[in-house]
Amino acid sequence: MERFVAECNISRFEQMLRESSDPAERHLLEELLAEERAKLNRADTAGITEPAAIF
Repeated sequence: MERFVAECNISRFEQMLRESSDPAERHLLEELLAEERAKLNRADTAGITEPAAIF
């Protein structure tokens, strides 16, 4: 789940960054992106995989 959330956040922050022209907002988005990419990297390093779908 952690990996999924990080990937969704990265996608959203990248989209917001493409649309923003405000320097302060862009700076915040870049920081948030860096945090989410670090989370994703930690998940990859730890070998965290998504659980199988539960039906």
